[in-house]
Amino acid sequence: SEYAPAWDPEGKFLYYLSDRSFAPLISDEWDYAITRTTGIFALTLAKDGPSPFPPRSDEVNAEKKDDNAADKGKDEKGKVEKSKDEKGKDEKKPELPKVIIDLDGLASRVTAAPIEADNYDGLTVTKGYILYLKSGSGFYGRDSYMKPQLMIFDLKEREESTLAEDVDGFAVSSNGAKVLVNQEHAYKLFDARPKAKDAKTVSTKGLYVDRVPAQEWAQIFDE
Repeated sequence: SEYAPAWDPEGKFLYYLSDRSFAPLISDEWDYAITRTTGIFALTLAKDGPSPFPPRSDEVNAEKKDDNAADKGKDEKGKVEKSKDEKGKDEKKPELPKVIIDLDGLASRVTAAPIEADNYDGLTVTKGYILYLKSGSGFYGRDSYMKPQLMIFDLKEREESTLAEDVDGFAVSSNGAKVLVNQEHAYKLFDARPKAKDAKTVSTKGLYVDRVPAQEWAQIFDE
């Protein structure tokens, strides 16, 4: 099954969760349980689109770093400070990405993310990162004793790390820079990047909800 679709900011890929990893745990009595079935996948929308996880070469990366360092040195030498008017002219309003979806061969352009299958939920994609909740497995209708963790995967470095522990939910800002986390009966604001500094607790003092219980009774009765 596929669910929890999430667009990448550039509109090139559609990420989603899929329960397709089956590695049963066998007991002494040959009973078994299947856990950690969920994987993260990316669908390339255009037939000539790039791979979300292209092969990497250490040699190529080393050469690029040397070239970038040389180019940076040249840029620093020839750098000229622009006036405020020129800066204003150069600034453009952000444009929405153009999304192209080629239906022919769409199913063949699915790529599994290099992340081990587990119990995932709340998939969200920002520029350069994938955020998701990872939790333990429930048994006999009960939730796991393990509280969900907010994980972040660096698409460039191909590394997974924990952003927050004991998470009940999260929401990413529209620009993808911040993430609001419901943690330990409080709301905390994190930078949406690996190894973020200490989060800031969001004060809810002064937030009130006006409710009249008697006005809700009729709806409760109908439901």
